[in-house]
Amino acid sequence: MSRPPAADDSRGSLRSRIRRRRRGLEAATRRASDRALVRNILALGQYRSACAIAVYCAFDGEPSLHALVMDAHRRGKRVYAPMLTRAGMSFASLHPGQTVQLNAFGFTEPAGAATVDPRSLDLVLTPLVAFDDRGWRLGFGAGPLRPLLRIPAHTARLVQAEARRRRLCFSTTGPYPTATMGCAAMGCGHGQGHTPLRPNENTMSYWLMKSEPGEFGIDDLIASPDRRTYWDGVRNYQARNFMRDDMQPGDRAFFYHSSCPQPGVAGIVRIASEAYPDHTAFDPTDKHFDPRSDPENPRWFMVDIELDRKLNRLIALAELRAFAGDRLDGLALLRRGNRLSITPVSEEHWNFILSLE
Repeated sequence: MSRPPAADDSRGSLRSRIRRRRRGLEAATRRASDRALVRNILALGQYRSACAIAVYCAFDGEPSLHALVMDAHRRGKRVYAPMLTRAGMSFASLHPGQTVQLNAFGFTEPAGAATVDPRSLDLVLTPLVAFDDRGWRLGFGAGPLRPLLRIPAHTARLVQAEARRRRLCFSTTGPYPTATMGCAAMGCGHGQGHTPLRPNENTMSYWLMKSEPGEFGIDDLIASPDRRTYWDGVRNYQARNFMRDDMQPGDRAFFYHSSCPQPGVAGIVRIASEAYPDHTAFDPTDKHFDPRSDPENPRWFMVDIELDRKLNRLIALAELRAFAGDRLDGLALLRRGNRLSITPVSEEHWNFILSLE
């Protein structure tokens, strides 16, 4: 432990001292810290539900997110990293094997990759220098992300992975007493992507669930005993994670007809159970059979749904697309390349879609 800083220490000198200590970490300690940090990010609901995330290329002793990038690509997420342009900072596509280059500030960035509108990002992971037990964070001083993403300071959620084990310097009173390796996770919400799905246990979440009407449509649900059934056959990890980790009984979902002449929202259902193993994965006679799924360690899950009501009319996909750049900006259903059968819906989008009925 170092001495507590004097009361008149500037933030600049504080940053310098902490960064020196960070650079001096032993390799084994650094690797353990990287693994612990990535494990904590993987456990975040924001990460599991994000379709597009921004990471950073580690620099000057910062924790490495390489393992996180590999996990994100395995899950089918889109990954981006900051890149400096003449207009300022932007985000460029980052994938395994991507060519990187040194920029004018001496840190790496993607080379020759197309940039993305920051408003399409669901989660931004940005390095920090230190944070304290109350959540005050000490960054690098420039703060380029906040005006770029229009994120107020209070939306930053700190990823404090094994903070006690990885404390680097000192404790004192006031902001920034604990110099700790870590990063900040910022949800890019306010109608542009989505914020954490469930800020507290009493908050209802909203969803969109796709089904082909030729297989099982809204009228089939109406004809089901007690107008209730299980939602089986999900074989995408991200859609599974939504059901397994985020859905709760009482949540509402749009029943969406897909892969048909006129796709669109056909009704509203209520989530009627917590997630449980999808038994169709264990049945060799079922079309959703997965020989890799083990009943002792199930890979796929499902939930029960109950009909709330059939809409007065189908709200067609073409009608929803008319509001893609306006009232439905950021709706996962309307994102290019999105094929997930289950996606979150913000309360603002939910209410607007219902107003179209």
